[in-house]
Amino acid sequence: MNDRDQTLFDMANTYRLHQDNLRWLLAGAHAAFLSATMTILAGDSVKDPLFLGMLTVAFFLAGTAFLLILGVENWYYNLFADYATDCEQRISQPEPQPLLTRSSFSEKHAEKVSPIHPSFIFTLSLLALGNTFYPIVFIAKAVPNRNMVWSIVFVVGYLLFAGLYFAYLRWLCKHWNERVFERWIKPYQHLWKEPPP
Repeated sequence: MNDRDQTLFDMANTYRLHQDNLRWLLAGAHAAFLSATMTILAGDSVKDPLFLGMLTVAFFLAGTAFLLILGVENWYYNLFADYATDCEQRISQPEPQPLLTRSSFSEKHAEKVSPIHPSFIFTLSLLALGNTFYPIVFIAKAVPNRNMVWSIVFVVGYLLFAGLYFAYLRWLCKHWNERVFERWIKPYQHLWKEPPP
């Protein structure tokens, strides 16, 4: 392997490893965010129901934005993992092929990359489930005295809300290319720009 290919191969694995560390760090930060915000909502520091409702909505939206950021970071991990795999396949041929640069590979393959990764989807699902608990905490504090009928309506309402939330996230992953990649990732990143010589 020549120096150019060795450098590209080393960098491909460095990109993948960096992105793996970043996505797990952000997942841990989201878990800490959930824990801190649930503690604030469940505690006695917020007495006004209107302010509690505003906080609940703000925390829910921030948690959802956090999930989308994690989806983008996971997309980058999948892209860099595919790039590292492509490099490995090229150098392991009986007659090794020259390696593609990261920008060349990204231009050809980025639209096919999904934010779903088997080892990370469970983490994203647990964090999404955590986001659906915001309305539970709010209603439990806003309506402390509930009868049996109200509790049944509450549980059914929660299940409907959680189902719709997960259906939306699934739809977003399924339509990732046109809803996220084309609108948010491609215009604002530099994967397609070749580095200066």
